[in-house]
Amino acid sequence: MIGNIEEIIRVFKHWYNKLQLKERRLFVVGVIIFFCFFYFNFFLKPLLRKISAHKMERERVDDSAKLLISQFPDLDKSNQELKDIRANIAAMEFKIGDIKAKLLNVSDVPRLLSRLIECARGLKIDFQSVKQEVVTDKEGFAKLFIDLEFESNYETAVNYIKNIEEMSSFVKIEEVDIAQSKVDPRNLVGAALKLSALLSSAPKSGAEPALTFEKKEEGIGKVSINRSPLAPKFSTGKVKKKALELNGITYRGKQSGSSAIINNSVVKTGDMIEEDYKVEAILSDSVIINDGIETQVLNIER
Repeated sequence: MIGNIEEIIRVFKHWYNKLQLKERRLFVVGVIIFFCFFYFNFFLKPLLRKISAHKMERERVDDSAKLLISQFPDLDKSNQELKDIRANIAAMEFKIGDIKAKLLNVSDVPRLLSRLIECARGLKIDFQSVKQEVVTDKEGFAKLFIDLEFESNYETAVNYIKNIEEMSSFVKIEEVDIAQSKVDPRNLVGAALKLSALLSSAPKSGAEPALTFEKKEEGIGKVSINRSPLAPKFSTGKVKKKALELNGITYRGKQSGSSAIINNSVVKTGDMIEEDYKVEAILSDSVIINDGIETQVLNIER
């Protein structure tokens, strides 16, 4: 085998040496062209095809990856949003737990009823009836409804309702119905209140829920109403008022304790005279009274 190769090389050299210089150059150029053609068609061209195919495949993979990324949110951003949601849920659960702890319990109903009576402390109120009903609401909760009926003058009714509203944020006045009293339509009104409160049926724990009523100093925070809008504007003629006579005044200036003698009876600011007139103010030389319709001034006769 080696001998044959050597023989071929010897014959090629002998043939090449016989060629002229110009022929040798043409032969070399032809060989170079042949090898370039062979290299391009059988090596470089297939390689370029493979490279092009790989590029196309890479572009296809890149497009698929971009499509997947566009279809799915950023994982880090999603994790942060999930953490924020969990934090908000924890904060809401804490607030809900705090509210539940302040809710009235079913066992607090008697205490609530006693607070409603205490709200009338210092007010002349004649309670007609107090009815209660507990209705089961959603799981773990119930709703208390209280129907109150009472009679008083209009100003007292307004102040009592005000006291109830200030008692607890969990006690709501659902309905208010105020009308003239059938007994004394001139001076009294009949009021019907419907109250509601959300109750927790869970076992009682911790501090008792706030049911406050602070007795205020006389005149502080009190609503003053000179005339009831429900009182008749004109006298029916069936009731004839007794004439009033101012007999004397004991005036103590701005200090409390001033008194007056009207129809030979000693009265102070806020007292009722003959159940028809209310003493509004006692001055040094006169007394201001109100009958629910108009204000009058009684002067000392000189």
